[in-house]
Amino acid sequence: MRYVLLIGLLFFVVFLVLAAIILGAGIGVGWLLTRFLPFTLFEGAVLGVLAVSVAGATTWRFFRSGPSYPDDELFFDDEDFDLDDLPPGVIHPSRFIEDEADRTWENWFHYLFANDIYRDLTVFDEQVVHMNDMQKQELAIRLAEVIVAILRAKPPSTRRLRITKEQVRRKLTKMGMRPYDDDIIELALNAVEDNLDTFEEQILYIIRTKSWDDPSEELF
Repeated sequence: MRYVLLIGLLFFVVFLVLAAIILGAGIGVGWLLTRFLPFTLFEGAVLGVLAVSVAGATTWRFFRSGPSYPDDELFFDDEDFDLDDLPPGVIHPSRFIEDEADRTWENWFHYLFANDIYRDLTVFDEQVVHMNDMQKQELAIRLAEVIVAILRAKPPSTRRLRITKEQVRRKLTKMGMRPYDDDIIELALNAVEDNLDTFEEQILYIIRTKSWDDPSEELF
C-alpha cells in the first residue's frame, strides 16, 4: 500500500512541476507576443500556453516513437554482443534458454518480464530488503513465469491483457509455488505493465494463434 501511495504522490508532484513549467513558459511566450503583436497579456499568455503544450506533446510523441522497449540494454545484436558481457541489472539469458530450440515467444516474454520485475525489485526493495541479488533474480523469474502462464491460459477471444492480483494468487497455488505478499505481487504487476501495453497486439496475436512455442523473432 505504501508503494502505491508513494507512486501516486510522485506522479502528483511531477504533474504540479510540469504544470508550473508549462504555465511559466506560456506566460513568457505571451509576454513576448505582446511586445510584437496587438495582444493583451492574457491573450498572449493563453496562446503561449497552447503553443508550449503542443510543442511538449509533439516532443513526447517523437521520443515515444523510438524503440518499443524503453531500455535498449535488453536487445542484443548477435554481431557485436557477448552474452558473457551483459550490462549490470540484467538476468542472464541462459536462465531461460539452453539452445536454439528454446528461443520461443514464451521464453522471450518470460525473459522480458523477469527483467522488468528484477529491476523494480532492486529499486523498490522495501519488501525484499532481506534478499541478496541472486534471490531477487530467482523471485523475479518465478513471478514472471506465473504471469506468462496466466497469459498463455487466456482464450483466443481475449481482447485486453488484464492481470489481477487474484489471478496471480490462484496461479501460484495451481503451480505449487509459495504464496507471496500482496505488495510483492503488486510490484510485479506494475513492473510488467509497460511492456504488456507495448507488446499488447503482439501478445494478443500469439494468444489467438496459440504460437507461444513458435520461434521468437526477438534476440536474447
